[in-house]
Amino acid sequence: MSASVVPLIQLYTSNGSNSLNEAFNQFRQYKTRVPVCGAILLSEDWTECVLVKGWGKNASWTFPKGKINQDEDQRDCALRELLEETGFDANELLAKDSTDYFEHRDNEHRIRLYVVPGVPRNTPFEAQTRKEISQIEWFKLGDLPTAKKPQDSLSQAGRSLLWRIAFHDAFAPLDSSK
Repeated sequence: MSASVVPLIQLYTSNGSNSLNEAFNQFRQYKTRVPVCGAILLSEDWTECVLVKGWGKNASWTFPKGKINQDEDQRDCALRELLEETGFDANELLAKDSTDYFEHRDNEHRIRLYVVPGVPRNTPFEAQTRKEISQIEWFKLGDLPTAKKPQDSLSQAGRSLLWRIAFHDAFAPLDSSK
């Protein structure tokens, strides 16, 4: 398919190939600035959490999360992403005005993860999207990798959050200046 067939691409290619590259770079910058929201599902006894593994051979384990939509409330985004990625509706477990969350900032990128305790271990999980999530599993908090004990490709922010939860410091605020 040539650029002349797709009007949006033609708009950028008519000014030369650098225009298309510039538009792509602007999109990548925008994409990293969109806040991400999700949830940390904890078992009823607070000893385990749910992680999801993305699709693809280099996918890693992480908390269910995703980018916020324009004008979407952060809590609503977290609940939507949780439902999409696990099939679990945590609306009844997460208060509308909940302040039980971690927020991590990395330059212009912000991640907010709400803590949702009290999830029964026998809860059935099933991703509602195709080819986004390959596995959903419970993990013992004490067995999770930490920044001091890396075991796989969990993100640095995820390892830090997991480490804090594992040591019963779940609601201590993160230092957002780092």
